[in-house]
Amino acid sequence: MLDTVRRNVAAVLGHGGPETVEPGRAFKDFGFDSLTAVELRNRLGTVTGLRLTATLVFDHPTPTALAQHLHHELTRDAGSAATSVPVSVGLDQLEAGLSAMTWEEIGRTDVVSRLRELLAKYGDAQEAPSSSAALVDQLESATDGELFKMVDEDLGIL
Repeated sequence: MLDTVRRNVAAVLGHGGPETVEPGRAFKDFGFDSLTAVELRNRLGTVTGLRLTATLVFDHPTPTALAQHLHHELTRDAGSAATSVPVSVGLDQLEAGLSAMTWEEIGRTDVVSRLRELLAKYGDAQEAPSSSAALVDQLESATDGELFKMVDEDLGIL
């Protein structure tokens, strides 16, 4: 969660990367004002799916404190609200999370292989099982960019 907070703080402030965001440094020392605080709140709300207050940055004044708060909120709600979230909302959150990451960061996760596995498993819901093998072959030979393009097209993003 701290990496997510630092990555989004860096994006809001226009910094080169999350390594420039010291976890224990106060947001006010980074130059946060009400506009940048709201922008960070919006980004983190999109990534986490949480409804966050406008005073979030002021109530939790460092990246570490904010990450701890978000972690608490996510784990507190994990037993109830998270299980009733529509799949399309989860995909929106996945897209928002991926858009906040660099290709290098995405490459260090297993998200692409997991997406391949899910597409292979579920494929086109209207396809007959016999055509699933062709889909698996197509997915296995696709590049990362082609996979994201397929997902974007299927979701109607492009």
